Amino acid sequence: MAESKKSGQEGLEEAKQEIERLNAQNAALRGQGKVNREAKNSVFLDLFGRKEYLIRMYRDLHPEDTETMEDDLTVVTVENVLTIKPYNDLGALFSRRTGNLLIMAESQAKWSINVLIRLWEYVIDAIMNYFIYNDFSVYNTSKLEIPDVEAYIIYIGKSVPRIFLSGRLPTDEQGHYILSLNEEFFGGEKGKPELTAKVVYIKNGTGVLEEYIRFEQIYDEQMAKHREDTVKAIQEVFRICGEENILTEYLTAHRSEVEKIMMTMVSPEHLKRAEEKERAIKNTIVDLREFGHSEAEIKERLIKKYKLTPGYAQNCLDTEWAEDEWDE
Repeated sequence: MAESKKSGQEGLEEAKQEIERLNAQNAALRGQGKVNREAKNSVFLDLFGRKEYLIRMYRDLHPEDTETMEDDLTVVTVENVLTIKPYNDLGALFSRRTGNLLIMAESQAKWSINVLIRLWEYVIDAIMNYFIYNDFSVYNTSKLEIPDVEAYIIYIGKSVPRIFLSGRLPTDEQGHYILSLNEEFFGGEKGKPELTAKVVYIKNGTGVLEEYIRFEQIYDEQMAKHREDTVKAIQEVFRICGEENILTEYLTAHRSEVEKIMMTMVSPEHLKRAEEKERAIKNTIVDLREFGHSEAEIKERLIKKYKLTPGYAQNCLDTEWAEDEWDE
């Protein structure tokens, strides 16, 4: 027991040193306008980047398919070349008897309908990579075959997005909400781009996806509880996950890597600025509403103060900032 504790402590000390090294490197790279190719994966990418867990996720999503095996899949995650933080998306190509299937999934802690746009981008990039990998070209004279595509949003937040409660979203047989890019961004207009994505969350997740979502929620709870002691927070995450039998095999076998991932994630500067701007917009809306300003007046203020388009200003006004948590 003492030896296990020592091993965990050594892993955290290594992670601290890695944080210092990455922070210094990130600062230098940002100054040069470059990106950090060594940015660490999220737990989502590390977990499902391992085929033994990826195939389990596939079987949870497709319990009807008993033929597809681990050797039938290829991880095709899209590389992030724009920021020092990796995308939290995962791509996998499954060679099935009924035809190839490309699955793209993104883990999201803070709800945003804009995830549909990101998934749309990931799918296009992954399909192009599929063509390149198989020595095909979009300039071929023969019509190319595109794999079937499925997109998933793995929502790990505890708050309930209002769109889930609106009653307007259809669901599949497993209770996953189905979002439509065309409906949300093009008003359902025929002929405009379309991508549907299914939402997996704590209420409808099963198997390894349910365990992953619970792991992330435990992590958030402990980081909030032990704000001044990150080491304590991470130790508590492992303890609680062990007690609840959450990702036990993965966390036991890869504890050192997971500790480093949790401690070395670095937020890119542009995301920080975007979050600060969103917070300022939110505060402005709340303050002006309290002082009795009309929606039209607030919208005009947002357009002028933050240089927003009328459409985006209206979207900000329509956003429900205060969200409830799922019933336990």
